[in-house]
Amino acid sequence: MSNYMVDSSKVMEIASNIERVNNNLRDTMESSKNKVRGLDSVWEGRAADETVMGFCSFMDKYSIVYYEMINNFVMFLRKSVAAGAMEAEQANMGA
Repeated sequence: MSNYMVDSSKVMEIASNIERVNNNLRDTMESSKNKVRGLDSVWEGRAADETVMGFCSFMDKYSIVYYEMINNFVMFLRKSVAAGAMEAEQANMGA
């Protein structure tokens, strides 16, 4: 069986980077939704209505799902992987 070394500080750094990107993505998606909603003032007609409604409906339905999924992964990395690696490191140092 192979032994693998896990650097818990690196896992925490990766989790923080993913969290930052996820927050930026959420903010960008919200900003995009607001800009598309703003098209109502300059774009009229059926195509405009369908585009704005379709985009906003998609964003309302999926953006929070994706955000929460990625956020759950970040929490998993922090609580399970990094915490487990730290415990193993401490046990190995004490052994």
